Amino acid sequence: MNNTLQKKEIWIDNVKIFACLFVVLGHFFQSMVISDILPQSDLYYWFNTSIYYFHVPLFFICSGYLYKKVHHYSTVKSHFKLVEKKLINLGVPYFTFSLITWVLKNIFSSNVNTQTDGFIKSMFIEPIPPYWFLYCLFFLFLITPIFKNKSQNYYFFVFAIALNILTQFVNIDIYIIQKICINLVWFSLGIILEQSDFYRTKKKENLYINIALSLLFVLLSIVFSLKRISFPCKSLLMGLISCFSFLGIINYISKTENQTKILGFLAKYTMHIFLLHTICAASLRSLLFKLNVTNSVIHIILGIIISFIGPIIIGIISDKIKFLDFFFKPNKYIKIKE
Repeated sequence: MNNTLQKKEIWIDNVKIFACLFVVLGHFFQSMVISDILPQSDLYYWFNTSIYYFHVPLFFICSGYLYKKVHHYSTVKSHFKLVEKKLINLGVPYFTFSLITWVLKNIFSSNVNTQTDGFIKSMFIEPIPPYWFLYCLFFLFLITPIFKNKSQNYYFFVFAIALNILTQFVNIDIYIIQKICINLVWFSLGIILEQSDFYRTKKKENLYINIALSLLFVLLSIVFSLKRISFPCKSLLMGLISCFSFLGIINYISKTENQTKILGFLAKYTMHIFLLHTICAASLRSLLFKLNVTNSVIHIILGIIISFIGPIIIGIISDKIKFLDFFFKPNKYIKIKE
């Protein structure tokens, strides 16, 4: 097993940056509608529905891609070492920021959009958004091997597709099992993409295909949204179209060797933005309400700014204070022997 990235793939960082952007905007505008600051318009319905086809799947795809890039294939010993590492790397930020959010929601229960469940349920059974992603990702690492025989990874991907389709017809009441069945397809797709050469060669014809796919996605999303069209596996179909087009376009336009300064800076704080954007936005929104500020333009402008700037400032500060940095990057401070 190779435990060092042979060559950093800049385009994967860029995918995570843009996926994070849509995650933040999705959560932000949801909170605006729930707070009655913005109306639940057709435009909002289209935007919110459309981004959920691809923004979280992109994170799972990137995770699967990097998993395969670092760990070429799994042995029983190496796999459980990996799980041990992920328990720390994902568990520390998961429990830290889930706990902070849970405490804040209970202290300021009259000022939050959604109430929390009990502590045990919120931490271990049905995680608080957006931290369910870390919770689910750990279990995906736990159950997903990387086979030495590449064809077996393809078989596993087909199995993951079948599980996703199953959720369209079978009601699964256990939260984590439902999440695994839905998202395993994206994680395993990342593994498949890494072992193929598709994204290692930049062909202009591939760019044109991906642009066409992205236009098809936008067209279908508008039609489905306006007509409220629903059918089994719609999310899977739209997710595949949007993710393939998004990945292809970002891969093509990303630099091969050196990251741009702006994207490099944002890539450094993607995790901070993901973990803190809801806390920062909710805190500002509560403050504005306390000050009797209800103007939607002010809420939107300041809310979007604080959703990004707040976590970045905290990230810059935590870089200089090891105690704080530990909660974002525990792998820097806890080393597990191979």
